[in-house]
Amino acid sequence: MLFEEKIGIKLLTVVTIVLGVFMAMLDSSVVNVAIPKMMAVFATTQNRIVWVVTVYLLTVGMLTPASGYVGDRFGYSKVYTFALTLFTLGSALCGMAWNVQSMITFRVIQGIGGAMLMPISMAMLFSLSKPEKRGSIMGIWGIAMILCACFWANFKWIFCGIP
Repeated sequence: MLFEEKIGIKLLTVVTIVLGVFMAMLDSSVVNVAIPKMMAVFATTQNRIVWVVTVYLLTVGMLTPASGYVGDRFGYSKVYTFALTLFTLGSALCGMAWNVQSMITFRVIQGIGGAMLMPISMAMLFSLSKPEKRGSIMGIWGIAMILCACFWANFKWIFCGIP
């Protein structure tokens, strides 16, 4: 394989990993914008609809610490693919939610996938890079989150979580 092809494959891998994590991070807060509309659509109270946001954050917070173990046990690539698939499935189901209870349940599914994406992506990027380049790769990973927000600033954020 040519050197340029290896660089292209690594770059594509890094971009894919970063985009998956960006979606999970975005979903932790983008739903806040939709709360008033969801209250109207689901005919529910603010006390109840806030669980749509809270349950995602709770799920991510509870499961993130176990993600490293799961990645070590089953392989980072497999776990990342599973997590991204689960997150995407949860996103699709959220788009089809028929009431606030189903939305909360589907946000748990999203949270399970989202909880694994961040630590697994960091481990994958860490293992893809040479020891002397790891600091740079982690810096790029962090900067990518900020740049994604800047580039998408004029986009309708509420639709970003829809697969």
